[in-house]
Amino acid sequence: MSQKDIQKLISIVQRLVGTPCWGVAAGGCTGSRFILDFGERLERAVEINNPVLPAIRRKFRGELLLHVGCAAWRLDSTSEVITSSTDLSTPDGPMVSGLEGLRGREVTSAMITQPGLDLVLEFDKVRWLRVFCDQVEGDLDNYTVAYRATFVAVGPRSSVSLETGEDLWPGSQGNQAGSSPPTMPPAT
Repeated sequence: MSQKDIQKLISIVQRLVGTPCWGVAAGGCTGSRFILDFGERLERAVEINNPVLPAIRRKFRGELLLHVGCAAWRLDSTSEVITSSTDLSTPDGPMVSGLEGLRGREVTSAMITQPGLDLVLEFDKVRWLRVFCDQVEGDLDNYTVAYRATFVAVGPRSSVSLETGEDLWPGSQGNQAGSSPPTMPPAT
């Protein structure tokens, strides 16, 4: 992993500060994985044909994205643990309702700790999303952040990989099937 890739990761994460979360995709067959959309709503070249997704996420993507893959994570408030990666992920379960509670909340601070590259996002100074990079073997990513056409993934042993290209976005002309960005394994 290069220092340049780590700096790009930090740069994208810092772009989240001051932006509200407007899109949440979580629950069901995705297990503990989820996606949060931030920033400007950019129209997809091809609408994603997935009736489970809210209409706004099928038609638009955020200029900034956080995909939490196979990492352990926890969402806290000032007084309690709201949900975590081990919670029930049914559509009406605590994981989905907890993550949905981030919709409309602004990121007020963002921090990456080293050497593990764990991520902490603070929302409206009353919610904290903590992502723990615990994947050490295999090829599954802990999390991915994206800004426009740049994707930075934190993989096993906190390795960092960088990919660029508009066609990497789900629903783009080059990715018409609406599959996940290249660093995100398909939902099982």
